[in-house]
Order: sequence, then C-alpha cells, then structure tokens
Amino acid sequence: MSADTPIGFTVGTPDTSSVSILKYKVVYLNEGGDYNQSTGVFTCRIPGLYSFTATMFKTPGGRESYCYFYVNNHKYMPVSSGTHDTSDNMSGSKTFVFMLKVGDRVYLSNCGGIDLTNQQSSFSGFLVSI
Repeated sequence: MSADTPIGFTVGTPDTSSVSILKYKVVYLNEGGDYNQSTGVFTCRIPGLYSFTATMFKTPGGRESYCYFYVNNHKYMPVSSGTHDTSDNMSGSKTFVFMLKVGDRVYLSNCGGIDLTNQQSSFSGFLVSI
C-alpha cells in the first residue's frame, strides 16, 4: 500500500445488541479495508492525521443515546443524541482528529441508551494526510 492509497470508511445501522464496542450492520465504504465490521474497530495501517465523525440519532420517544470515542484504550469525549426530551428524533455529531500510528485502534464504546438508537446513526473516518 502506497502513501497515496485512499483510506476511509462509513458505516451505519448500529447493532443495538453490541455489548462493548459498538458495531454497525451496514458498511457503505471501507476503502483500504482498515475498518473491521465484525469487531467495530478501525485499525491504522498508514500513520498520519485522521478525521473521525460519529452521529447518534435517538428514536422518537427514546431517551438520550451516546458513545465515547476511543483510541486504543483511551476514552475521549462522547458523541450524544443531545437530549432527554422524548418527543422528537434528536441527533448529535462529533468529529475528532487524531495523529495515529500503525496499529492504533479507533472505535466507539462505553455507550448508553444504545438500545433506543435510531438506525440512521453512523460512524466515519478517513486519512487526511501522512
């Protein structure tokens, strides 16, 4: 794989039965193959600057849903649907930019309210520069 090989993924339809790391049922793009659908983990093969975005939708009538970004085992701030209001279908997104080394793992975990997460929720990442 050369330095000009595109790296990026977009996944959606969260598996609300995920126990630890949030997994997604649909892979829309997995250019470079660094996202593993069976584990829910992106593993870096080309070091560089990466951007990751997660969007959480809660189902109408549901409570807030959220997950934390992790790099390796380090927990960062959560992405959240942003409300405890049960009357609407609120959403929230968060983008993080990380300098990754070969073997670094990025994933969403430590989720709450995931059983009421709307199927429109998604997770994406891509290599910005080497």
